[in-house]
Amino acid sequence: MIAEFPDNDINAELKSRLDNLDVNGNEYKFYVKRVTSQKQKFYFLKSTKLNSPFETKCGTGHITPTQIQATVIQPKNVGSELILNNAIAALFNLLEDFSLPSSTGLVVNRHVLSVINDLEEDIGGDTVYRKIVLMETTIN
Repeated sequence: MIAEFPDNDINAELKSRLDNLDVNGNEYKFYVKRVTSQKQKFYFLKSTKLNSPFETKCGTGHITPTQIQATVIQPKNVGSELILNNAIAALFNLLEDFSLPSSTGLVVNRHVLSVINDLEEDIGGDTVYRKIVLMETTIN
């Protein structure tokens, strides 16, 4: 039974898998609340998580949708969309077997990954490409 959902455990596991990820020579940093470097051009940002408790025959579990924003900031016409697609493929590979350490006492029973949004905007002389991935987990 989970009395209070341990967000720190999910954050730590995501950070261990995604921080400093090298995708085709581009190093991606992982941030939990905000990007702390103005110079960072490749990064993952965990933007939200809302836990919904549900009752099971073994106690209380949680459905937790986590949004991870993958971002590439580059000048126009340098292949940024392809760079971002490669980062999304790497993210999916690293999270396809998502689990939490046994020391947490939490078991991930199910998780689903999907791209829920694909955004592009111009800021200054750069183009910002973003894809938002939803990782929906059921944890007991």
